[in-house]
Amino acid sequence: MTASSAPATSYKDTLNLLQTPFSMRANAKVREPEIQAFWAEQRLYERLSQENSGPAFTLHDGPPYANGALHVGHALNKILKDIINKTALLQGKRARFIPGWDCHGLPIELKVLQGLSSSERAELTPVSLRQKAHTYALEQVEGQKAGFRRWGIWADWDQPYLTLQKSYEAAQIGVFGAISIGASNRCTGAPAPVPPWRRPNSNTPTATPPPASMWPSRRCSCLKAWPPN
Repeated sequence: MTASSAPATSYKDTLNLLQTPFSMRANAKVREPEIQAFWAEQRLYERLSQENSGPAFTLHDGPPYANGALHVGHALNKILKDIINKTALLQGKRARFIPGWDCHGLPIELKVLQGLSSSERAELTPVSLRQKAHTYALEQVEGQKAGFRRWGIWADWDQPYLTLQKSYEAAQIGVFGAISIGASNRCTGAPAPVPPWRRPNSNTPTATPPPASMWPSRRCSCLKAWPPN
């Protein structure tokens, strides 16, 4: 056998490596869905959040707008919060995360308007715009939800809260009503800012009042009048 016809040497065959089924490549595109399917099959989130022996843990989360595809801001927000919740679960706490979406407001209406022609915009009424915004918001909720789940975020995805739900809107009205009734019947004693130009013996010119953050504060008049003793 001549040197030119000798088989090429594979140096990896000369190394004494461990024999393991563990892949040398992450292959995340395939492995991540498999891991998430295992989580879902074993109901890990549900079991840990309900059966852990520790205290309840709640991370209050401000909802994103239902107005388009997910971006890096969503990733930073939700992944960091997911780390907090999973850490609480590993500590034995009953951590639940109820996701939500803000389905009202100008950002959603702007997205709807961007998808309409000038003639369609001219025919819009306030009611029809709200109806289109409602439909658009629900579509975006489902799209964002799928993205969050694909990122591996643990949450009560089947029971989110949406600000367009009638029960949510009714609860808001109830809270505002309670606040209004409470404010009219009693004084809370909350601090109230007193501008310097309204203070007795103040030398501050009234022409250029300072920002409110620089005003001294006092209790409301039913508790104590200005100046304090």
